[in-house]
Amino acid sequence: MAETIDTQMNRSLLVIVIISLISCGRDKKQANASTAEKEIEPFELTVTNFDYSLAYGIAYRITHKDLRIIFKGELEGEKDTTLYESRLKKSAPLKNVGKIEFDKLNDRYLNPCIADGSQINVRFQKGENIKSVHLSNYYQEDIGKVIYLINQLVPSKYQIHYDKKELHEDLKKCQLME
Repeated sequence: MAETIDTQMNRSLLVIVIISLISCGRDKKQANASTAEKEIEPFELTVTNFDYSLAYGIAYRITHKDLRIIFKGELEGEKDTTLYESRLKKSAPLKNVGKIEFDKLNDRYLNPCIADGSQINVRFQKGENIKSVHLSNYYQEDIGKVIYLINQLVPSKYQIHYDKKELHEDLKKCQLME
């Protein structure tokens, strides 16, 4: 009878060990799947907000890992200066920026009625693919998402003014004048 109890205990212990191993394997697979979901494909995106009247631009360089704001003086002898930098945590909005199909965007979007004002250049690189888009007083939805993300990540003094409502209204006025 003692052997039967020992045998039953060994079987029970073996079942517990097997169930534990299966559970650990399942947890590890789930952890790996959630880590893979959080992975972001490497990319580099630079949004440069120009003020031609003052001869400078502010470049916002964002990658899958970090964000850097650079003053780009356009006058002779001026050097680029880093104004702000920050490491970025993996997030859904950052992952979504990496998924934007920049190659499907036009090279240029403009409001022909306004010569100055909002001048933004966007350069996106993913692997060997590079795409540049220039926006002249024009709201483009995908670029708007990128600028919104940047504005969420930087101090208020470095936020990019890119007002969807204002730019749409300006374009409507322009179209009415044509």
